[in-house]
Amino acid sequence: ISDGYCIAPGIEARPYLNGKYLLTGASLCGGRAYAILESFFRSYLSVACGEDTSQYEVMEKLAEKGFAGGNTMKVVTAFRGTRVNPELRGSISGIDEDNFTPEEMVCGVLEGMVRELFELYGQIHAKMGLEVKRLVASGNGLRKNRVLREIFSQMFEAELTLAPYEEEAAYGEAFCHRVIFCRSVPPEWAVRCHHCIVFRTFLHFIKAYVIIFDGQYQRS
Repeated sequence: ISDGYCIAPGIEARPYLNGKYLLTGASLCGGRAYAILESFFRSYLSVACGEDTSQYEVMEKLAEKGFAGGNTMKVVTAFRGTRVNPELRGSISGIDEDNFTPEEMVCGVLEGMVRELFELYGQIHAKMGLEVKRLVASGNGLRKNRVLREIFSQMFEAELTLAPYEEEAAYGEAFCHRVIFCRSVPPEWAVRCHHCIVFRTFLHFIKAYVIIFDGQYQRS
């Protein structure tokens, strides 16, 4: 969150509360890079053993081993390019006969995912002088992968904590709608309902009704 508007490659300055800006840097591939690697391992297993089963649990063990050994393989995970350079593609460098292993590749992909975001943060830091004091993480990718959390903490040199609620996007939407339309409803009600599709659909219906028939909603 910044007091000033930021113009930097790959960074969006989105309007925030009280005249501030939410500076956003988002990679195109993100966690999809890890899913691509899982698909790679699954394809090999399917041909070698005739099994088509999820490899995420095995990859977590490989990541632990690669992280403990000090990963030296560098993986660029821009498999779909970047917002600044859509033509860019992923790559692997620093390969030798000792580190060309599954555990190094898994750990390298995780580090590549984090590095993309760290480089975007570098754009904000260079332009605005903002520094990371702590990281708040959301999403199952970070919630279920200890090595990924450790890589984030090390690269950003900041403590990482997980968001208090799971299914963060649904919870945030429910909470925001509560603030806008249901100010008299206790917060814990929104917490209990944040995962309810019926509840979210109802909120969208109410929002559409307000926009169409009332023109502009006036808070009471």
